[in-house]
Amino acid sequence: MKKLFLSSIITVVGATSIFAATPVADAAPMAGEVEKKGVLVTEECVKKGYFKDCRLDTTATSPMALYVHSEGVMYKLDAVGVSMHELDEGFGKNNVTVIGKLEKDNVIKIRAYKSPPPEGKSFFKGCL
Repeated sequence: MKKLFLSSIITVVGATSIFAATPVADAAPMAGEVEKKGVLVTEECVKKGYFKDCRLDTTATSPMALYVHSEGVMYKLDAVGVSMHELDEGFGKNNVTVIGKLEKDNVIKIRAYKSPPPEGKSFFKGCL
């Protein structure tokens, strides 16, 4: 019974490592690719100026976009190489890194993606 349990755990770990997306730490931009870091929101939220307050349900009506503050430019994202649930992790967050090929009309075809680490937990005592 223990052998069966251990073999199934090893199989699951192996399968998840095979199908995991390419982490940005291992991926560097190849020839003809760009690396951009910015806020991951939708096109609609960028036009309205909503960055932190962008709601995830706007992805149904508006395509995903990366707004780079340092350039003041919005890049539309073509998420062929990355699954949508991975993009959801970084939605509405700053310092999202995207690596891919820049096509016309400011569209980035994503090859690798990394969301920022989760915010540190803090303890607030309040008025106790």
